[in-house]
Amino acid sequence: MLEHYITAIISFIVFFLIGLGLSLKPAVVMAGIHSNQYMKDNGKPWSSYGLFIAILFVINMLGAYLTDCYSVYMPLAIDFSWGFSQWWQVVSIILFVILILQELRIVDFSHGERNLAFRYEQLDKGLQSPSWEEKYMLNGRCNLAKGLADCIYMLRMPIRSTWPYLVWILFGDPQVVSYLLMGYVWGHIMLHDPQTLERLSDSGLYRWLAGVPVFCIVMTSILLIVMSMWLLIKPVSWTAM
Repeated sequence: MLEHYITAIISFIVFFLIGLGLSLKPAVVMAGIHSNQYMKDNGKPWSSYGLFIAILFVINMLGAYLTDCYSVYMPLAIDFSWGFSQWWQVVSIILFVILILQELRIVDFSHGERNLAFRYEQLDKGLQSPSWEEKYMLNGRCNLAKGLADCIYMLRMPIRSTWPYLVWILFGDPQVVSYLLMGYVWGHIMLHDPQTLERLSDSGLYRWLAGVPVFCIVMTSILLIVMSMWLLIKPVSWTAM
């Protein structure tokens, strides 16, 4: 039982830090600064973020329940032999190589930061209509709903830059998604204003936090590539597991 709690605490700290570092990606910071401009007249409605975190806890509990059900029933009901097939190993290798290249900024496949900067430039010139979240954050009456719209906005708007992490967590435990999102939202609340970012950017803490998610996704991707190559060299059948 003690080992279980220790593992849960370590998982929370690690994935919270990954989410916090993810909130410092350039495209996310760009979206966060604009979001704060929309919300500046009303401030940060902290109750909405509390509700968002409560929703994440419910998702976490549901994920734990589904994981238990999966461990008991699903291996008997679903054929997972495709997960050990050669074509899936090749797809996995290609996918994780793409993730590594994207995160190390060797190749920019999605152009997320550039496209988001262009969108805000067009928005400032009146050449593009604001999103529904932006309209509601500017004109909505309910602060709680404004905060939830802000959370959705921060998840959706920089998606072209954060998509590698969406793919990454699909290969992991669904329970850790809530920890990662908690860190991400907390980073948005605490860090996305120009003064805080200016103070933080002068310290090594900024580079360290921003490097945590990159390090984790690159290292786990390398590990999964090695595993996939091993399964290509020495195939393992699902029935033998």
